[in-house]
Amino acid sequence: MLTSVGRAAARRVVAVNRLALTTNGVAIPRATFVARAIPIRSFSVSQRTRQATATDSPAKPKKTTKAKKPTKSKATKAKTSKAKKTVSKKKASPKKPAVKKPKKELTPEEAEKKKIKELKALALLKEEPRPGPNAGQTEWTIFVGENTPTPLQRSLAEHVKDLSARFKDISSSEKQRLASQAEANRQAYQNKRQSWLASLDVADVYSANLARSRLRRALPKKQFSKLEDDRLPKKPVEGMNLYVQERMRGQSGSTAIFSEVVQEWKNMDAAQQQSYKVASEPALAAWRQAVEQLSNAVAEKKKAKKDAAKAEAAAAKAAQIQAREERKAARAAQKAASA
Repeated sequence: MLTSVGRAAARRVVAVNRLALTTNGVAIPRATFVARAIPIRSFSVSQRTRQATATDSPAKPKKTTKAKKPTKSKATKAKTSKAKKTVSKKKASPKKPAVKKPKKELTPEEAEKKKIKELKALALLKEEPRPGPNAGQTEWTIFVGENTPTPLQRSLAEHVKDLSARFKDISSSEKQRLASQAEANRQAYQNKRQSWLASLDVADVYSANLARSRLRRALPKKQFSKLEDDRLPKKPVEGMNLYVQERMRGQSGSTAIFSEVVQEWKNMDAAQQQSYKVASEPALAAWRQAVEQLSNAVAEKKKAKKDAAKAEAAAAKAAQIQAREERKAARAAQKAASA
């Protein structure tokens, strides 16, 4: 017997067959439908199941996952690290040469002090021998020194008063001894001074006298004596001085006679005065030539001294550069050895 499910399936098959026959108007053998119906599996679907299927909510869209950033491979990292190391090993750019600072402008007072300092150096003031304590001694000072005990047992005024009385009563031989000793002291200083002058070049003596002359004008309250050297050219007597020298020869040098001779020169006519000027001209020309030669020698020595200072500074700078390069090479060798 057929179940309820089987009967329902059979009905559907028959209804379909009839519809096909009436629609097409073609007779189809029944066996065909039967044969086709055999393999169909019959099943029943409840109403509830069909409704649930029809009303199923659409599937929720899947969340799209964000694309992950591509991870750098180890090779890339290695290349980057190598590149960084390469950048760090780049040679340092050469240092720009230091800009020299402009020289500070001196004030007038500072410039004057600098000029005086340079003149004192040219004047050879520090090199000149100083007279010792005995160079300016006289008979009296030698006598006081020899007869003054140390320490003094009485007041200085009483002691000097007593020595003054005794000095007046000394014998002529004792006075001669004191005078000879004073002269020997002065001569010793003069010999020392002359030896020092002889050791100098005549151009240096000439330059020192020029500097001393300028110092006398710049510092009138101080004394700067002229260096007396026989090697220096002496200005000849000319004009009125030549006339006065001729007139005063063989006469005492009193002020009255000198004033009288000067007045005679002033009363002379121009032709007579010109004759004395012409007579002194050859000597003046020779003197000017000698002075010019000395001036040229001073200029050459000054230039040579300046060039020597420049050469010394350049040599010192070259030595510093060489020492720096040697230290640099030593550090490089030490670094290579440690590596």
